[in-house]
Amino acid sequence: MFAERLKQFRREHGLTQADLAHTLHVDASRISRWERGEPMPHQVIDRLNSAYAINAYDWFEQEDPQKQQAADQGSPRVIHMNNGTKPSAEVEENWRAKALDVLSRMTDMLESLLKSSRGGGRTDR
Repeated sequence: MFAERLKQFRREHGLTQADLAHTLHVDASRISRWERGEPMPHQVIDRLNSAYAINAYDWFEQEDPQKQQAADQGSPRVIHMNNGTKPSAEVEENWRAKALDVLSRMTDMLESLLKSSRGGGRTDR
């Protein structure tokens, strides 16, 4: 889960929530919320990845090899239409980054729609 990874990352780097918030140009209370599972906007994830040279895909990888193997067996793979040749690692990573960006944007849109439908979101957009 992303929230757990974020907290683990912060602690491994010896950062307080305030330190990380300063780097990301957000309020420290946001870090606390994100570590409890609230979605982090993709722009902030991009800043985090840039500031600490993190690969976006690393946030979602499984740590336990058995869990990873089980996840790989049931999860769809990116399919490339390139005459059956295996894509380079760079091309594969580029596709993964793009897919994560699209998923993040979709999550943001769905969250906004849910808030609007509950009367908690702004309707002046």
